[in-house]
Amino acid sequence: MPDSMSDEDIVRDLDRRWNDVYVRNDRSPFSEILADDLRATWPDGRSEVAKSKMMEPTPGRRVEFSERGFELHGATAVTRGRIRVEHPEGPHEQRFVRVYAKRQGRWQAVSVHVFPLDALNGGTNPSGSMGSLAKHSVRIETDRLCLTCPTPAQIDDYYASIVGSNMFDTILWDGPAGPEDLHAFWDPDKRDPGRMDLDLDLAVIEKASDRYIGGVSVRPVGGDPAILDLGYALAPAWQGQGFATEALAALVRHAFEQRSAERIFATIFVGNRTSKRLVERLGFQHEGTLRRVVRKRGVWMDEWLYAITRPAWEASES
Repeated sequence: MPDSMSDEDIVRDLDRRWNDVYVRNDRSPFSEILADDLRATWPDGRSEVAKSKMMEPTPGRRVEFSERGFELHGATAVTRGRIRVEHPEGPHEQRFVRVYAKRQGRWQAVSVHVFPLDALNGGTNPSGSMGSLAKHSVRIETDRLCLTCPTPAQIDDYYASIVGSNMFDTILWDGPAGPEDLHAFWDPDKRDPGRMDLDLDLAVIEKASDRYIGGVSVRPVGGDPAILDLGYALAPAWQGQGFATEALAALVRHAFEQRSAERIFATIFVGNRTSKRLVERLGFQHEGTLRRVVRKRGVWMDEWLYAITRPAWEASES
C-alpha cells in the first residue's frame, strides 16, 4: 500500500478486500488481511482462532454487503455491516463486526463477530455511527465461575452479602446505598456489552451455588478499547479461595483475545498487598506510584499502578 495512505484509508481498504474475498470466492487475500491469531465468534456462539479455517475454500454463493460503519480508536479500528448470503434453502442475513489492530506498524484484522440479524434488534443505527455489536449478554466461563449479567434474585442475594461489610475499605467505590442501586446498575436497557468503546461489567457467579459473589470490569480509557482499566471486587465470604484470580484471568484473556486490548492496567491503594499479589499472579508489572491521585472518604490516597501489555501476556501464554 502507498506510504501516504492514512490509517483510516488502510483499514477501509482491508475491509473492502475482505468483502471481495466472498464476492469473488477467492480466499488468498486472507493471508495478508487476517492476523494469525484472529479470533472469530460465529452466530451459534462458538469462538475460535479461525484464520486457517477461513482460508479454506467454500462453495461459491451470491453475497451482498450493506450498511457499512467505521470507527478508529488509535491503534484499533472497528467496522460493521450486514451480509446477505444466498443458500439453496433461502437467503441468510447476518450482521458482522470486525476489529483491526495496528501491530508493529502493520494493520491486520484480529477478530470478527458474526450475529444473526435478529440478534441485533433488527434495525439500523440512524445516527450512522458504529453503534453496538449487539445488545447481548457476554458470558465467560471457567471451571468454577461464570462471568455474566446477574438475575434480580442474585442481585438481592449479593446485596445482602455485602451490606455493612468492610469490602469497600480498599476500593474507590463506597458501595450501593440500597439494593435498588444494584438493580439500576444492571438494568439491561442501560448496558451494551458488545460496544468495545464502553465499559464491560460482569457479575462473578459461583457455579456450584449459583450465587453472585463479586464483580469484574474493563473500562476503555477515553473510549479507546485498546487501553483498559481493570476493576474487581469480591464479597468477603468468598475471598481467599482463588475466585478473584480465576475470574480476572478469564477476563484478561477475553480482553486480549476478543476485545483487541493492547494494554490493561489496574490501580491499587498503596498498602493493599492482597490486591497487589493478585495482579502480580496474573503477570501485571508494577509501573510506579501515583501520589495523592484519588480521594477516599475525604482522604487523599496514593495508588500503585500495575499493567500488562499484549506482548507480555502473549509471552506468558506461550
